[in-house]
Amino acid sequence: MVVCERAPPPYEGDEPVAVLAIITGPQRSWDPRKHYSWPAYVAYTRLRLRCPVALLVLTPDSALVGRYGDPIDLGCGHVQPVVFSLDGLAPVTDEKTAASHPLLTILAMAANPTEDRAALEALYVALRSLDTSNSSSYSD
Repeated sequence: MVVCERAPPPYEGDEPVAVLAIITGPQRSWDPRKHYSWPAYVAYTRLRLRCPVALLVLTPDSALVGRYGDPIDLGCGHVQPVVFSLDGLAPVTDEKTAASHPLLTILAMAANPTEDRAALEALYVALRSLDTSNSSSYSD
């Protein structure tokens, strides 16, 4: 999960204020149970953080996009997953692009690993552009 925050106004205290939570979930195959568990995750996250919640589903191939992309009917509304297929995400080989879009570079390499030297050098640049607290997490 990623939580986007803003600084609090002076009258709200010192804690950052959540403005959007993004629940991410990789799905390697079809699992119809997700249509029951995902709405619970969304509702609980919304309750806990008191902000809007987006559900981002990452799939390895385009075939799963259609299966997971339909709205999940709750009977009183719906949850709309945003589904992104990783099969078309080519590894980044340009170091300038890697430096300006490090997370995209890391995701592309994780989704479609390669031993291409240019892609590995771009990945190195991407990891170096992150602050040290994040780069160790991504390199793992």
